[in-house]
Amino acid sequence: MHHRDTSLDVTTAVRFHPGEVLLSALVRALLILVFAMPLSSVLVFEALLLLATTFHHSNLALGPKTEAWLSRVIVMPGIHWVHHHDRQADTDSNYASILSVWDHLFGSRSPTQRTPDMTLGVEGADELPLARLAVLPFEPRSGR
Repeated sequence: MHHRDTSLDVTTAVRFHPGEVLLSALVRALLILVFAMPLSSVLVFEALLLLATTFHHSNLALGPKTEAWLSRVIVMPGIHWVHHHDRQADTDSNYASILSVWDHLFGSRSPTQRTPDMTLGVEGADELPLARLAVLPFEPRSGR
């Protein structure tokens, strides 16, 4: 559902499969309990993560030089747009949520640059009904 959008905007940052949201919440709750994390720390982290994901799904462009400089450390919209590119090699890259240094460190940074004509989204996904999209993640890739 999240990668279905053919045009990214801030709403893409909150569109996820319900199963992913539930699993993520359960894992986070378990980690919070196991490590006895203070509620205030969790709330600050979640707020910063929401701000960051909203930012890098936005249409904001700060100019090529500024974005290139900042993207060495921070996930900028141009970097994350590549992750939503309809090319599988790019979709399988640029995983970082806040600090782009992780993609550099683990070799998951794509050299592809965002372009105005870049095609985003999973091909054909916008024609699928919601019920079909809900089961799509559980099917083998060859069946897509």
